Amino acid sequence: MKHNWSLYSILLSTLLIFMLLTVEWSIFMKFLAAPGKTDALFGITGFSFSPIRFILSLGGLVAFVIAIRGGRRKEAKQQVNLAMLMSLLVLIAPFIGMWDFLV
Repeated sequence: MKHNWSLYSILLSTLLIFMLLTVEWSIFMKFLAAPGKTDALFGITGFSFSPIRFILSLGGLVAFVIAIRGGRRKEAKQQVNLAMLMSLLVLIAPFIGMWDFLV
């Protein structure tokens, strides 16, 4: 049975991106609901979501390793490149704090 590793990586990265967007959306909604004094210090409150972000970035690392495995198996180059790009996005995005862009 032949495995399509890059497709597995793309599916995992897509799932992780949706999970990351859900986390960032909940941070953004908490920011909007915060009173004036709290939103000034909201960066500190946002650190409570750091373990979730860290776990999602570990999932991105797993997706990247799976994409590399697909590249070594001589799968379609475009599919492998897309898998690597998506997994790198999942690796980097949790540390950027996308909810800042929503404000």
